[in-house]
Amino acid sequence: MKIHLRTHTGEKPYKCKICTKMFSKSCNLKTHLKTHAQSEKPYQCDICGKRLTTLDTLETHVRSHTGEKPYKCDVCGKAFIVLFVLKTHLMTHSEENALQCDVCNKVFSTLGSLKRHRNTHTDEKPYKCDVCGKGFSFPCSVHRHLRTHTGDKPFKCHVCGKSFNQSNSLQRHLKTHT
Repeated sequence: MKIHLRTHTGEKPYKCKICTKMFSKSCNLKTHLKTHAQSEKPYQCDICGKRLTTLDTLETHVRSHTGEKPYKCDVCGKAFIVLFVLKTHLMTHSEENALQCDVCNKVFSTLGSLKRHRNTHTDEKPYKCDVCGKGFSFPCSVHRHLRTHTGDKPFKCHVCGKSFNQSNSLQRHLKTHT
């Protein structure tokens, strides 16, 4: 029951010590830790060289470079890279499942998403960079920020070869080629 409740609260008490990704179940963390072992990653991205564990995750990863979003919401037209994200998004259109921010009226499908969003209104930044101590509202922001310390630029332009540390920077750059 305690584990099930985490699907509603968004609580993720298990943290990967390598990349700081968070998980709601210890078994998911154990599976994730295998992704850090080179021998467990037989698939490699031709664009940035990143190694991945499954062909499905490679295909999804490549979309982060190309900007392809094949899963589109029939209600509002918003598009997504991953199917499960579209499925979660669809819940925001359902009045019975939707959770609304009392500040800006934005709608969320999970309590965890709503709680993380509230940090944008309170300026609360509970997620800290282990290198410089800078605070962030979202755990994914810390992960993205760490690339500024490592110099990692995994998003490579397939036209000119220029690399970027954020996918949105690559997307903006790709427009210069059209």
